[in-house]
Amino acid sequence: PESKSKMDVNTFFVDHNRKDFLELLKQADKYEHVEKKEKFHVSVPMEIERIARHYFKLQSINRGYLIPCPYHKDKKPSMHLFTDTNEFYCYGCNITGKPLQLLIHMEKNFGNELSIKDAIKFYKTL
Repeated sequence: PESKSKMDVNTFFVDHNRKDFLELLKQADKYEHVEKKEKFHVSVPMEIERIARHYFKLQSINRGYLIPCPYHKDKKPSMHLFTDTNEFYCYGCNITGKPLQLLIHMEKNFGNELSIKDAIKFYKTL
């Protein structure tokens, strides 16, 4: 079957039959398929201060707190918790993120692999 460069799926089925569609699928199998990983955003109401307080003694500084970075070995605390934006940033390894990421990573450091669902349940116990 002939294919137009930009053909809508519905248009294909109006203009072609089942045999044409199966032939098109055979042709498609010849091409390498590249899996595309899509990023997604999970927004969960969590306070970064509440999470960090569970693991660290917090050092108050401008716009939040300073803690040792759990992503690398720190001689001096280098991770800034911004309570106004509810985010973290490490000046040592340049990692940034939200409370859910920090919670999952902290538990991973203790040997606990948490799914997003389990992390949310765990947060409620803090």
